[in-house]
Amino acid sequence: MDKDEGLFFSNTERIRALKERSSTLPDKHAECPDIRIHLPIVGLSHLEKWFRVEIAGEIGILKVDIEATIDLPSTMRGFNISRHNEVIDEIAASSYVSEKPVSIESLSGLIAQQLLMRHEYSMDSCVSVKTPYPYSHKTPNGIQTQQNCKVIFTAWGRRVEGNPVIIKHGIAVTVESVLSCPLARAMIQTDAKETLSAELTKHEVEKTLELLPLGTHMERCFSTLEIASSTKFDFRVNHLIDILENAASAPLFELLKRPDELEVVKTLLSKNRFVEDSTREVALNVLKLCHNLPKETSLRIKFESLFPLAKYHVVSVLDSNLGEIEKEIF
Repeated sequence: MDKDEGLFFSNTERIRALKERSSTLPDKHAECPDIRIHLPIVGLSHLEKWFRVEIAGEIGILKVDIEATIDLPSTMRGFNISRHNEVIDEIAASSYVSEKPVSIESLSGLIAQQLLMRHEYSMDSCVSVKTPYPYSHKTPNGIQTQQNCKVIFTAWGRRVEGNPVIIKHGIAVTVESVLSCPLARAMIQTDAKETLSAELTKHEVEKTLELLPLGTHMERCFSTLEIASSTKFDFRVNHLIDILENAASAPLFELLKRPDELEVVKTLLSKNRFVEDSTREVALNVLKLCHNLPKETSLRIKFESLFPLAKYHVVSVLDSNLGEIEKEIF
């Protein structure tokens, strides 16, 4: 590509012109393999591309990390790698001239369908698009600050009666937040009661502990929520971010002035959570958000906190579906 062509280019004519020459060259991928086994997943990963997309209500140019796979029949030795790149490059190039660019939520589905159109020998495809996702927070005193989280959009394609269709949609959101320990706070409260009881009446002790914040240890936490469904989602990424952050003791803020820092710490001291508490709270709120989705919709929730008093991490994971969670709760 000449440098002056920029990010918009079309290889259609060039590739068509090379077809005759390609037909005279050996195609080792099309050979029948010595060991005939169907491979359900072959493809490319860590493929970085720039797209013009609609993200978080805005149109912008975004760098994404793509994993794109198809299935390979037992009669083929390998898949045609260049076809993957053709599909993705064409979609990327067209995004710069389209009047309405594709949304980041729909990009994986578009690629998954196009892969099946280009790889006529495949029945299934799966495409994941990983990207940083921007959103904004207001501090307790109303200062606006930009945040970022990690989001993966996934689409599963299948050839149905000869036509490529999307059979499943997936989304995974990972945010960072803060947890404060309920156990440490309870131990501090017990110790404070014993100390104060030597000098104060029972009523005075209770009143003192009611008025004064009690300390506990706090830890950074990574929380991930993954949802996969045969039905297209009608919620936005920000809904999932809110669910994850609200289940923690407090969210992170990139910008904190001292009055805001004071309020965040006060919230942390009063809203104590184990990773197990947060996992269960997310499950309940996802059930409320996704009540229109099929019961078979899969759900994975993971909270991982960096325990501050040792080198290990504390983890809580729930792998289930909406129907099973509904049975347990109700």
